[in-house]
Amino acid sequence: MKNAIVTLFAAALISGCATAPVEVSDSQLNWLNITYKPAEQGAKPSRINLIGVGSIEFMEGRSPRVANDFAQDTEHEHWQDFYQEKLGVPPDVIRGWLQIFVDAGMLEKSKNKIRKVKDGTPRDIAVFHANIDMDKYVCITDDDELLAQVRRLVAIVKTGKTPEKENGETSGNGEGAK
Repeated sequence: MKNAIVTLFAAALISGCATAPVEVSDSQLNWLNITYKPAEQGAKPSRINLIGVGSIEFMEGRSPRVANDFAQDTEHEHWQDFYQEKLGVPPDVIRGWLQIFVDAGMLEKSKNKIRKVKDGTPRDIAVFHANIDMDKYVCITDDDELLAQVRRLVAIVKTGKTPEKENGETSGNGEGAK
């Protein structure tokens, strides 16, 4: 009987019915690139790069440079609508944010889709490209939980707070990012 239960559990894991939790390691080779396109009229797209060594790069604006570092259309009407900021934070802060996105389901294939909207209302969209513990991931989604975390991170960076100072914490242990 015990072997049958173990076999059923293993089959469920393999088939995707259940997923084992992923704990992000402290590798400085981990990174996450998020491109966020809000649906709200006039809202500016943004991109955030979280790099395991302790770097956050934030870009926002209507310029094609937000979505593409190698954009070449210098005649684009919004070429100059571009804001960029780079922040240095302790590597464990980056690890904490990577874990937040993993826990929110970034790696789950079920969240890698855009829901059809019957009433035609546009939805916010986020595109995730990641290297987590030497595994590559891509996720395009309008998942509410993931988008809430993206909006939270964008707000933190835009207000000038580094993620470890959210809620007044300055320990650098990543706890402020949770």
